[in-house]
Amino acid sequence: MKNRKYDYIDRIPDRRDLGVNLGLALRRDLDYYTQTWRQLRPPDKKRNRWLYFEKGNFWAMPADAGLEMMEDGKAANFFSVKYSRWPGKSIVCRDSNRLSAKDAKELFREALTSEIIDEVWRKCQDLRVVACREPWDQEWLKVMIVSPSANELTFRSLTREKTYRFKHRPDKIPFSNGWMLDRSMMDADGRISQIMMERLKEALRG
Repeated sequence: MKNRKYDYIDRIPDRRDLGVNLGLALRRDLDYYTQTWRQLRPPDKKRNRWLYFEKGNFWAMPADAGLEMMEDGKAANFFSVKYSRWPGKSIVCRDSNRLSAKDAKELFREALTSEIIDEVWRKCQDLRVVACREPWDQEWLKVMIVSPSANELTFRSLTREKTYRFKHRPDKIPFSNGWMLDRSMMDADGRISQIMMERLKEALRG
Protein backbone atom coordinates (compact mmCIF):
# COMPACT_ATOMS: atom_id res chain seq x y z
CA MET A 1 0.00 0.00 0.00
CA LYS A 2 1.36 3.42 -0.93
CA ASN A 3 1.95 5.74 1.97
CA ARG A 4 -0.39 8.73 1.73
CA LYS A 5 2.12 11.21 3.18
CA TYR A 6 5.53 9.89 2.14
CA ASP A 7 6.98 9.34 -1.31
CA TYR A 8 10.04 7.21 -0.62
CA ILE A 9 13.11 7.82 -2.76
CA ASP A 10 15.22 5.14 -1.10
CA ARG A 11 15.34 2.93 2.00
CA ILE A 12 18.42 1.56 3.75
CA PRO A 13 17.76 -1.78 5.51
CA ASP A 14 19.83 -2.87 8.45
CA ARG A 15 22.43 -5.55 7.78
CA ARG A 16 21.32 -7.80 10.67
CA ASP A 17 17.73 -8.76 9.83
CA LEU A 18 16.31 -6.52 12.56
CA GLY A 19 13.65 -5.17 10.22
CA VAL A 20 14.85 -1.59 10.76
CA ASN A 21 15.02 0.78 7.81
CA LEU A 22 16.30 4.32 7.34
CA GLY A 23 14.33 6.03 4.61
CA LEU A 24 14.71 9.14 2.48
CA ALA A 25 11.30 10.50 1.56
CA LEU A 26 9.39 13.49 0.32
CA ARG A 27 6.62 14.56 2.68
CA ARG A 28 3.92 15.24 0.12
CA ASP A 29 1.57 16.88 2.59
CA LEU A 30 4.22 19.41 3.73
CA ASP A 31 6.49 19.47 0.66
CA TYR A 32 9.91 18.81 2.16
CA TYR A 33 12.41 15.95 2.28
CA THR A 34 12.99 14.00 5.46
CA GLN A 35 14.74 10.92 6.77
CA THR A 36 12.66 8.35 8.61
CA TRP A 37 13.39 5.58 11.09
CA ARG A 38 10.95 2.67 10.92
CA GLN A 39 10.93 -1.00 11.91
CA LEU A 40 8.93 -3.83 10.40
CA ARG A 41 6.75 -5.63 12.91
CA PRO A 42 7.55 -9.26 13.71
CA PRO A 43 6.83 -11.99 12.97
CA ASP A 44 5.74 -11.43 9.35
CA LYS A 45 7.60 -8.09 8.97
CA LYS A 46 5.03 -6.76 6.52
CA ARG A 47 3.95 -3.61 8.37
CA ASN A 48 6.02 -0.78 9.79
CA ARG A 49 6.00 0.15 13.44
CA TRP A 50 5.52 3.91 13.50
CA LEU A 51 4.67 4.51 17.18
CA TYR A 52 7.76 5.36 19.22
CA PHE A 53 6.24 4.19 22.52
CA GLU A 54 4.58 0.77 22.53
CA LYS A 55 3.79 -1.82 25.20
CA GLY A 56 5.47 0.20 27.93
CA ASN A 57 8.76 0.69 26.09
CA PHE A 58 10.46 3.21 23.83
CA TRP A 59 11.88 1.99 20.54
CA ALA A 60 15.63 1.29 20.48
CA MET A 61 18.14 -0.63 18.40
CA PRO A 62 21.80 -1.75 18.49
CA ALA A 63 23.99 1.34 18.19
CA ASP A 64 26.55 -0.21 15.85
CA ALA A 65 23.79 -1.33 13.47
CA GLY A 66 22.38 2.20 13.46
CA LEU A 67 25.76 3.66 12.56
CA GLU A 68 26.17 1.17 9.72
CA MET A 69 22.81 2.26 8.30
CA MET A 70 23.62 5.95 8.55
CA GLU A 71 26.94 5.40 6.80
CA ASP A 72 25.10 3.44 4.09
CA GLY A 73 22.70 6.38 3.83
CA LYS A 74 25.60 8.77 3.39
CA ALA A 75 26.98 6.58 0.60
CA ALA A 76 23.52 6.62 -1.02
CA ASN A 77 23.55 10.46 -1.05
CA PHE A 78 20.97 10.88 1.73
CA PHE A 79 22.85 13.93 3.04
CA SER A 80 22.91 15.81 -0.26
CA VAL A 81 22.12 19.51 0.07
CA LYS A 82 19.28 19.10 -2.42
CA TYR A 83 17.40 17.14 0.27
CA SER A 84 17.94 19.80 2.96
CA ARG A 85 14.80 21.38 4.34
CA TRP A 86 16.58 24.55 5.46
CA PRO A 87 19.55 25.23 3.16
CA GLY A 88 21.78 27.91 4.63
CA LYS A 89 20.12 27.82 8.07
CA SER A 90 22.25 26.84 11.06
CA ILE A 91 21.34 23.83 13.18
CA VAL A 92 21.77 24.40 16.92
CA CYS A 93 23.23 21.22 18.37
CA ARG A 94 23.92 20.35 22.00
CA ASP A 95 26.07 17.31 22.80
CA SER A 96 26.29 16.18 26.42
CA ASN A 97 29.93 15.18 25.89
CA ARG A 98 30.80 18.73 24.89
CA LEU A 99 28.92 20.56 27.63
CA SER A 100 29.75 21.45 31.20
CA ALA A 101 28.45 19.02 33.82
CA LYS A 102 25.68 21.48 34.71
CA ASP A 103 24.56 21.98 31.10
CA ALA A 104 24.78 18.25 30.36
CA LYS A 105 22.51 17.55 33.33
CA GLU A 106 20.00 20.06 32.00
CA LEU A 107 20.11 18.41 28.58
CA PHE A 108 19.46 15.00 30.17
CA ARG A 109 16.41 16.50 31.91
CA GLU A 110 15.09 17.73 28.57
CA ALA A 111 15.83 14.58 26.58
CA LEU A 112 14.81 11.93 29.14
CA THR A 113 11.45 11.59 30.81
CA SER A 114 11.37 11.54 34.58
CA GLU A 115 9.27 8.36 34.38
CA ILE A 116 10.71 4.89 35.08
CA ILE A 117 10.74 4.10 31.33
CA ASP A 118 14.00 6.03 30.88
CA GLU A 119 15.66 4.68 34.02
CA VAL A 120 17.73 2.30 31.90
CA TRP A 121 19.33 5.31 30.21
CA ARG A 122 19.93 7.24 33.42
CA LYS A 123 21.89 4.26 34.81
CA CYS A 124 24.33 4.28 31.88
CA GLN A 125 27.75 5.54 32.92
CA ASP A 126 28.61 6.51 29.34
CA LEU A 127 25.24 8.03 28.36
CA ARG A 128 25.52 10.51 25.50
CA VAL A 129 22.72 12.74 24.28
CA VAL A 130 22.82 14.79 21.08
CA ALA A 131 19.92 17.21 20.61
CA CYS A 132 19.40 19.30 17.47
CA ARG A 133 16.97 22.21 17.49
CA GLU A 134 15.19 22.72 14.21
CA PRO A 135 15.57 26.22 12.72
CA TRP A 136 12.61 28.40 11.79
CA ASP A 137 10.18 28.36 14.72
CA GLN A 138 12.50 26.16 16.85
CA GLU A 139 9.54 24.27 18.26
CA TRP A 140 11.06 20.85 17.53
CA LEU A 141 13.98 19.03 19.11
CA LYS A 142 15.45 15.94 17.45
CA VAL A 143 17.30 13.74 19.93
CA MET A 144 19.79 10.89 19.69
CA ILE A 145 20.49 8.88 22.87
CA VAL A 146 23.30 6.33 22.93
CA SER A 147 25.21 4.13 25.36
CA PRO A 148 28.34 2.73 23.71
CA SER A 149 28.98 0.16 26.46
CA ALA A 150 25.42 -1.19 26.19
CA ASN A 151 25.42 -0.79 22.40
CA GLU A 152 21.96 0.80 22.67
CA LEU A 153 20.63 3.63 20.54
CA THR A 154 17.38 5.51 20.17
CA PHE A 155 16.08 8.57 18.35
CA ARG A 156 13.10 10.63 19.51
CA SER A 157 11.30 13.85 18.61
CA LEU A 158 10.18 16.42 21.17
CA THR A 159 7.96 19.39 20.47
CA ARG A 160 6.63 22.56 22.08
CA GLU A 161 4.10 23.06 19.31
CA LYS A 162 0.78 23.39 21.08
CA THR A 163 -1.31 22.86 17.94
CA TYR A 164 0.43 19.56 17.09
CA ARG A 165 -2.03 16.86 18.11
CA PHE A 166 -0.04 13.63 17.83
CA LYS A 167 2.01 14.00 21.01
CA HIS A 168 1.97 12.43 24.45
CA ARG A 169 0.31 14.36 27.24
CA PRO A 170 2.98 15.86 29.53
CA ASP A 171 1.17 14.58 32.62
CA LYS A 172 1.54 11.01 31.28
CA ILE A 173 5.12 11.13 29.96
CA PRO A 174 6.66 14.33 31.38
CA PHE A 175 9.72 16.16 30.07
CA SER A 176 11.24 19.38 31.35
CA ASN A 177 11.19 22.92 29.90
CA GLY A 178 7.86 22.47 28.15
CA TRP A 179 8.93 19.69 25.78
CA MET A 180 6.42 16.99 24.84
CA LEU A 181 7.16 13.62 23.23
CA ASP A 182 6.03 12.96 19.67
CA ARG A 183 4.12 9.68 19.40
CA SER A 184 5.72 8.87 16.04
CA MET A 185 9.08 7.35 15.26
CA MET A 186 11.59 10.07 14.44
CA ASP A 187 11.78 11.91 11.13
CA ALA A 188 14.66 14.35 10.72
CA ASP A 189 16.27 16.68 8.23
CA GLY A 190 19.31 15.27 6.43
CA ARG A 191 21.71 17.75 8.02
CA ILE A 192 20.49 16.78 11.48
CA SER A 193 20.94 13.11 10.59
CA GLN A 194 24.46 13.83 9.38
CA ILE A 195 25.37 15.57 12.64
CA MET A 196 24.00 12.60 14.58
CA MET A 197 25.92 10.13 12.42
CA GLU A 198 29.19 11.97 13.05
CA ARG A 199 28.59 12.10 16.82
CA LEU A 200 27.53 8.45 16.90
CA LYS A 201 30.67 7.45 15.02
CA GLU A 202 32.74 9.44 17.55
CA ALA A 203 30.94 7.75 20.46
CA LEU A 204 31.43 4.21 19.15
CA ARG A 205 34.80 4.42 17.41
CA GLY A 206 36.52 7.43 18.93
